[in-house]
Amino acid sequence: MTLVAMSDGWDVAAFALTVVGFVLTVASLWYAIVQLRKTASVAEAAKVAAEQTLTESRRGFQRYALAIVLRYVNELRLYVERKDWSQAAIRASDLADQAAQLANLAQDWQRFAPELRGWAADFARFASGTVPKYSTKKWKDLVQQLQGILDVSHGPFTSS
Repeated sequence: MTLVAMSDGWDVAAFALTVVGFVLTVASLWYAIVQLRKTASVAEAAKVAAEQTLTESRRGFQRYALAIVLRYVNELRLYVERKDWSQAAIRASDLADQAAQLANLAQDWQRFAPELRGWAADFARFASGTVPKYSTKKWKDLVQQLQGILDVSHGPFTSS
């Protein structure tokens, strides 16, 4: 009979341990869910921070590239006025490269790269001795369009 009594005590102890184990399991599951939510919110915050950093980097690059383009436009205009065709060809080519880079960020620049490459080829021909024949109206229109897009895009408070 003592075995039966002990067995009843073991049943109670086993039941108590089962209940304690269940409670601990539920508590651990709850803790895991809380930690998972925290991890998800941290991951979301990291994603937002990465997107903001990328946007800021793009803005910084665009401001840098626009400053270079502004300088190139001014130099190119000066070289054409002086009829320094070899320098004009180099600068027009540089400007075309910058326009192509900016086209990745702003569609307005896409049309300038091929046109500027054409002008660079013309200026290179003029530098090699070909008599310069070009439409000053087309040239002035291009410069005016470039200056217009720079005026809109370049500045400390532009939203690019």
